[in-house]
Amino acid sequence: MDADISAALAPEALAPPIARDLGLSEGSVVGVLRLLAAGAQPAFLARFRPERTGSLTLRDLERVQARAAQAVAFEFKRAQLRQEIVAKGRLDEEAAELLGTARHPAELDDLRLLMRKRGKKGAAAKAYARELELLRAEAMLARHRYATAVKTVDALLGGGKLDADQRCRAYFVKGSAIFKQRRRADAREPFERAAEACAKAGAAQQTLQVKSRYQAARGWYAAGKYAQAGKAFEAIAREHPKHSYADDALVLAGESWESHGDADRAAQAYRRALDDHPGDMADEARRRLLVMRFAAGRDDDALTIIDRALATKLAHPVERSKLHYFRGRALDRLGRADEASEAWLAALEDAPLAYPALQALSRLRERGRLPDGLARLKGADGEPQLPALRGEAARRATLLARLGLGDEARDELEHGRIDGWPAIVVLNQAGLHPAAQIELADLGLGWRSTPPGGANRWRWEGAHPRPFAEIIAAGEPEHEVPALLTYAIMQTESRFDPGVTSFAGAKGLVQLMPKTARGLAQRAGVRIDGDAALHDPALNLDLGMRYLGQLTARYGGGDGAVALAIPSYNAGEGSVDRWLGERGDWELDLFLEAIPYDETRRYTQSVLGRWMAYRWLYGEGEPEARLPYLPLVTPHKSQ
Repeated sequence: MDADISAALAPEALAPPIARDLGLSEGSVVGVLRLLAAGAQPAFLARFRPERTGSLTLRDLERVQARAAQAVAFEFKRAQLRQEIVAKGRLDEEAAELLGTARHPAELDDLRLLMRKRGKKGAAAKAYARELELLRAEAMLARHRYATAVKTVDALLGGGKLDADQRCRAYFVKGSAIFKQRRRADAREPFERAAEACAKAGAAQQTLQVKSRYQAARGWYAAGKYAQAGKAFEAIAREHPKHSYADDALVLAGESWESHGDADRAAQAYRRALDDHPGDMADEARRRLLVMRFAAGRDDDALTIIDRALATKLAHPVERSKLHYFRGRALDRLGRADEASEAWLAALEDAPLAYPALQALSRLRERGRLPDGLARLKGADGEPQLPALRGEAARRATLLARLGLGDEARDELEHGRIDGWPAIVVLNQAGLHPAAQIELADLGLGWRSTPPGGANRWRWEGAHPRPFAEIIAAGEPEHEVPALLTYAIMQTESRFDPGVTSFAGAKGLVQLMPKTARGLAQRAGVRIDGDAALHDPALNLDLGMRYLGQLTARYGGGDGAVALAIPSYNAGEGSVDRWLGERGDWELDLFLEAIPYDETRRYTQSVLGRWMAYRWLYGEGEPEARLPYLPLVTPHKSQ
């Protein structure tokens, strides 16, 4: 292997684009690539070496491995093409630059074809030069050099004589470069020109034509031209119903018509997405349609939509639970109170300790039916049935864990090929909670359908450990954080790993951004010796609990305020205050379902579900007192 290939295949060289594309920490990716190069496999790393991988999930590790394999194959293909060009004496400065900037196999194929045209004269030579410049513009876009890409394309277009295929590609590069600079409205015109040229180029550029039209429609939306955006998105779905963008286009058409104030046309778009495209956007289309129907008081329509969905036997238990909950809300609004209570009880069957169950139990509490709901949560009585740990490796792992020798216990688990619940029990005993959480993720969701009764409670406790208990037990009352909320935040943010740093730079157990942490520390008179200090559990948790206490107080305190403190923690107080200004008169369950940021909506509901689990498992007092209560009235910012 020559020096150029060796340098290109070094983890430090491979990591940046992989980290950027996958949204992972570059440092974590470098470490993973080194371990993979040494022969480690993703399953082993996720289960037994999470501290050396930034606690990346098994899925993330597998994605890194796949991207690394693609990168290695690409570098060998690049080296082979270089050898071909050198052998023909054609490796000049231009060819070397294009070789060096290529990021995709298709670019190498284009360059190989281009090299065959070299040496032509007259018109052929000029055509060669134009293709060379277009390849350079595409390479600049791939390397995020957006201004250079636009400048190169403008020079090409100004020179004329591009064929339809080249104009299609050139305008798409220009639109993409402008769009990537967050000038989405300005990108509309070049995308429209790209779509026109791609249509003339024929079937070979149909995919680029659809993408160009889709991006142009997003440009209309960014400019506030919602009706034009809605029409453009609908046209894509109508003219290309089999394309993968069709369902996305219909959902964005619905969003555009909502923004335009045309609720009927928005509902039509969502219904088309739901009825004609039962794929990955169906749940999103249904969610948006239900929010619209409830907000408009169309409870009978909402009930019909929900019943149709439940008849399809949805696979995800939390989604089924949520539909049962909102079925109860529709029935209650329609005056069918007894049926509503039965629907809320049904919401506890598939996911008894998840966010929809918390809402369902809150409604049952208001109707005097909470004891019926609590009976569903208690499950079967019986003694805990811990998994059998058989064999010498299991016995050694258990003993080592009890002695606090975590790394050694993990080695024994690996040696004995012990995984699943037995491994989770040992890893938690050893204090290796991040590794246990990763192991838990591999088990799927099936176990969550069984409530934490006596015989099953150990599973729920294993899934919801309490590391750093002394710090949290002292800090939550001091900073007026609702009991056990810190565990739910910590589990969601870091899987209990104090050493993790996110791609955005958030650090530690509760993933504090350094700027936020410094502000909290300054107000509290706490000293931070550099950003690395945020990996210290005591400091990180202290500042995090201060922040959670402030956010909860901001919205009046109590359980209901938590439902707004959590999205504020994720998206910022300004975002939540803006949503309150727009929909503050909505009932809380609908307000949370209408959070426009997908990540924040899912985060909020996930944390609330985990908070419910921690309160049920470890809260003080009678069952009624342990469970949080979410009212229907949406809290507001305290004066």
